[in-house]
Amino acid sequence: MGIVKDINSWQLPPNVWTDGNNIRAEHGAIQKTPGYKEVMASCPVAPYHIINLEVGSSNYWIIGGLAKIYVHNGSSWTDITRTSGGDYSATAKEGWTSTVLGGVLIMANGYDDPQFWALSSGIPSTSTKMADLSNWPASTEAYSVRAFRSFLIALNIKKSSVPYTRLVKWSTEAATQAVPTSWDETSATVDAGEYELADTRGKIVDGVPLGDAFMIYKEDSTYSMTYVGTPFIFSFRQLSPTVGALSKNCVVEFDGGHFIFGNGDMYVNDGRQIKSILPHKMRDYVFGNINGDEYEKSFVVADYANTEMWACYVTSGNSDAQCDKALVYNWINQTFTERDIPNLGFIGYGTQADPLTTASWNAATTTWTTETQKWSEITSSSFISKEGDNLIILHK
Repeated sequence: MGIVKDINSWQLPPNVWTDGNNIRAEHGAIQKTPGYKEVMASCPVAPYHIINLEVGSSNYWIIGGLAKIYVHNGSSWTDITRTSGGDYSATAKEGWTSTVLGGVLIMANGYDDPQFWALSSGIPSTSTKMADLSNWPASTEAYSVRAFRSFLIALNIKKSSVPYTRLVKWSTEAATQAVPTSWDETSATVDAGEYELADTRGKIVDGVPLGDAFMIYKEDSTYSMTYVGTPFIFSFRQLSPTVGALSKNCVVEFDGGHFIFGNGDMYVNDGRQIKSILPHKMRDYVFGNINGDEYEKSFVVADYANTEMWACYVTSGNSDAQCDKALVYNWINQTFTERDIPNLGFIGYGTQADPLTTASWNAATTTWTTETQKWSEITSSSFISKEGDNLIILHK
């Protein structure tokens, strides 16, 4: 049943808890959360964003720092920062967003031109540098860029230093394994366009595909964007005038729709309606514990293997000003638990060889009595995160 704060302890059955930390609800019981282990040590920059790309036998972890972008290919780090345009101007609060269109990685930070990692013979290569997105309009920045169908959707735009915080801008359709050839909304020969979500005051913070629709999340509202073809290309419908997302990277898709870390609550959006899922006292506890000066650093990550959503945030007493607490929602068990996290800038989901595996009996450092993992667990792990200038791995 997880943690239930809304009911008096003497009214709860034995398998329900009124409080707890570093636990998870699994197989009908409360269990201790697993620990973590460093991998890919000596990351060249403090990583504020991370994404995993697995193409054939190649596995890449791409790190977004404030000024540089690096990639780890399983054995070493390579600087893939753009060669033209200088270092990036990303900030610790707003960080990066990332998306993949036709195998091409695109990253945006709101201060530089969106970046893309061009493919070489259909796959990424560490010898290829990031570059300013081809055909992107000059003197224009986007707070977030996401892929939808064969389009790129840019959200919360700045043109010649003038902010258009409610503007949605989309490209023409991209060819296979390529970026779009045009963003010109004035051209009648391409499908590119713009639309302002002007009927609510808040700025756009992010967008995520949901089935056949693209959901756009403002600070104070939610919109559905659907493809209708020429001449309008997309139609827009307000789904909620009151529910939005707390910050960028605070919405993640799962089997039930979108999990939303919102402004004052947490929600599930199934595409038709948005429903609050946090019990009252848990909601008061979480949002009373968030550092209001650092709320923009909050983010959500899905642990699909364990059917969990982690809503990560900076607590009010954390002097390091990085995310140190995660509220964990298990969407199968419908339970909430929480755990400490070690001052993270971001968490990426993917596959990485487990550093606890050993090649021979002689290399093993644990004994039968001290080894706590099962044989089936000592294989691979799926979370990579940030702690200072190093990376850690969170074991399943």
